[in-house]
Amino acid sequence: MASSLSSLANHALTKQTWSSYRTASRMLKLCFKDINIPFPLSESYIVTFVSWLNNRNLSVSTINSYLAGLRQLHLAKGLQIPNIRSDLVSLILSGKKNVDLLYPVEKPTRIPVTPTILRILKTQITNDVLPYHDKRLYWLICTLAFHGSFRIGELLTRSPVSFDPNYTLLCSDIGTNITKIDNVPVKFLEVTLKHSKCSKNKPVVIDIFPTNSDLCPICAYIKWFKTRVSPSNLPAFRLSSGKALTPSNFNSKLRFWLKDYLDYSICSVSGHSFRAGIPSILATMGFPDKDIKAAGRWSSRAFELYCKLPRTKRNAMSKALGTLKL
Repeated sequence: MASSLSSLANHALTKQTWSSYRTASRMLKLCFKDINIPFPLSESYIVTFVSWLNNRNLSVSTINSYLAGLRQLHLAKGLQIPNIRSDLVSLILSGKKNVDLLYPVEKPTRIPVTPTILRILKTQITNDVLPYHDKRLYWLICTLAFHGSFRIGELLTRSPVSFDPNYTLLCSDIGTNITKIDNVPVKFLEVTLKHSKCSKNKPVVIDIFPTNSDLCPICAYIKWFKTRVSPSNLPAFRLSSGKALTPSNFNSKLRFWLKDYLDYSICSVSGHSFRAGIPSILATMGFPDKDIKAAGRWSSRAFELYCKLPRTKRNAMSKALGTLKL
């Protein structure tokens, strides 16, 4: 009975939420090292923990996330949950929010990926000392993430050595297909997301069409496929070392490749920048809002629109993007 109830409780939270809560636990341990406070926490020590977090220049939203993790930590240990958000804590956080508005911290602006940035990345990847297979892998991820407006977590795993087959994109979840558009055979990619933010109850199939340019994701896939090292039941995107490519590793390489082209103190490019690329460009090209939202799959309704968007239009979008010099 205990095992069954424990499993149900664990499934009440997403993996990302559990990760955030584990971070809260680590922060609490660091606080214990700096300040000798007991556990479980009393209301007064919770105020001390909030003060310690504030001194580390964390935002209100981050502190609130850690407080939620603190509550879950007590719950998971079977302890009585203290009044974590007392009137005093709420007052302190309200004050911090106002202070942060008066003295905002300047953060680098995350910019969307453009075809020009893609071409820079292609050159940098080619000139890198990476194994040949890894070069093809990184370039495929860049083209897929851009042309499919993917969340980078939809393509890559969080851990290089472990994965959940119910959520992870496997080799068997990506492949080519052929359709006729205006009586002309067109080869395209089908990427099956078993679990996505906009459709948790059923798989989502994303079609990726050729661009007939140097940025073509179909060409990148075909070249990568010839050297891939993953069996069909393992994560699709594994390095030549056998370890799965993670978002953290991918972002580190992006920063390395673009360091001579971007001032990261002012602006930055990360895995999420690829998701914003096509919608930003389509807006400048005059595509209607419903097409832009559908291409980015920003809600369950947008997902429905994406499925209804004719392949002829999606193919036309890809060809138009292939000719851009932005």
